[in-house]
Amino acid sequence: MLQDVLLTNTEKKKIDFFYRMETVPVGEYTIHTLSKKLKMNYVFLQQLLLDLDKELIEIGEQPLLIDQKKKLLWDKEASRLDNYLVHLWHRSIPYQFLLWSLVYPEKKLADFCAVHSISETTAVRRLKPFVTYLSRYEITVNVASMQLTGRESILRLMYIKFLWICSSGTDLSMAKQSFEAEKKLAQELAAELQDHIHQQLVFLLLGVCRLRNETGNWLAVTPFEELLFPKAEQQVRTYLKSFLEDSLQVTRNVEFINYLIYYYPYAIDCQSQAAQPLLMYYQKNLEEGHSLYLAIETFYHQSLLEWMPALEDYKQKETLMSNIITTFLNYSIQKNNVPLLFKPTQEQSILHSEQYTVLFPKVKRIVLSLSRRNGLEWMGPISDSMARSLSLALMPFYQLDSKKRKRKVGLVAINDPLQRKQLDYFFKKFDFVETIYDPSPNEAIDLYVTHSADLLTDTQQPYFLIDRLKGHFESELVDFLFDTY
Repeated sequence: MLQDVLLTNTEKKKIDFFYRMETVPVGEYTIHTLSKKLKMNYVFLQQLLLDLDKELIEIGEQPLLIDQKKKLLWDKEASRLDNYLVHLWHRSIPYQFLLWSLVYPEKKLADFCAVHSISETTAVRRLKPFVTYLSRYEITVNVASMQLTGRESILRLMYIKFLWICSSGTDLSMAKQSFEAEKKLAQELAAELQDHIHQQLVFLLLGVCRLRNETGNWLAVTPFEELLFPKAEQQVRTYLKSFLEDSLQVTRNVEFINYLIYYYPYAIDCQSQAAQPLLMYYQKNLEEGHSLYLAIETFYHQSLLEWMPALEDYKQKETLMSNIITTFLNYSIQKNNVPLLFKPTQEQSILHSEQYTVLFPKVKRIVLSLSRRNGLEWMGPISDSMARSLSLALMPFYQLDSKKRKRKVGLVAINDPLQRKQLDYFFKKFDFVETIYDPSPNEAIDLYVTHSADLLTDTQQPYFLIDRLKGHFESELVDFLFDTY
């Protein structure tokens, strides 16, 4: 996760506080009550909240403490954590180092440390986790000279990812270039790319490519020429010719920029014109029997069958297919870990969710199975990274399906006719529940209700025990049902 590579230990503890508070109901709490509830030291929590409030006020967010800082008002304001995280990421030494390496290529570590008022020893220490993170993408860092080396396409993706996450691309203004040509082209393409990619992101990727080209960091041969591109290709080519003399680099940059626009981002709505080249390219290769696209087809259908059987909307299914293709295609082009563009705060939330922990191993099992196919062996060593990206891409649809799909509740050995009637009446109130009396061992059951766990053949699934001595169990079963789903 990004905080592991960007933030200090103190900053991580502040973010951890917000995640802990997700389990706390909205309301007012004394610091003493909260320290007990969260199992945190009172003095430490008090100081953490005072520091947090100062920073929240600095970025224009509502502070947490009220009543002369004796109490905390918790309202689960989602934008507050988002904005605070971005604030921390943006000011972090690793991000600033990465940004400087792009916009000030002539600067050295000594210059960087002088501006940021830290010693070189401190900078090196804070950069260690980030340098290790970059090495996963085969990027090496010369800290003293602030130089990053590796495959140029991956380096550009890394710059785009972090500048988008930490500044929405506005930090490009730190460079000496005016970027008027980039703004103009992004504006010209806006109508065609509407509902597919944000205009500011188009500006950012054009700006990053220009800065890397102007420092002589050239793109190597890539398979981008095989991709299908729409009419924007000619506009991109004309733009590049205005500052690139090497015709080979013009062609490679055209292919790369078109790839960034049409094949790199995740889809929001596949009905947009800009989403069609990806789907057409997939269909073309599928018809030709290409192993990668046969694997994508397998993964897509297995995903629907196993995890999203209730997903019926054609538009949603096409968007899901597009995002699966995007993930497989990006990994297949690089044959390595790829810095993909997920919304980071949403990514953090998903990675903390119980649904993700259930989905990830299932996705990885399929990825490993596909990696045994001829020509797809490259997927094996990066199966963890691929499974993580695919799980993140699937989660919005998996969560949507979970809300639609009926939960099968197995009623085991409920022989009392009055109790059966009571349970029938109870479960009819919930449209997401289907009851099955004494299900067979092969029946897929989500939750069991019975008098004794000894009566169950499958104790891996959650179960609710009815106390024979109690006539009323409804309130406890309601809580159990909603805690489980």
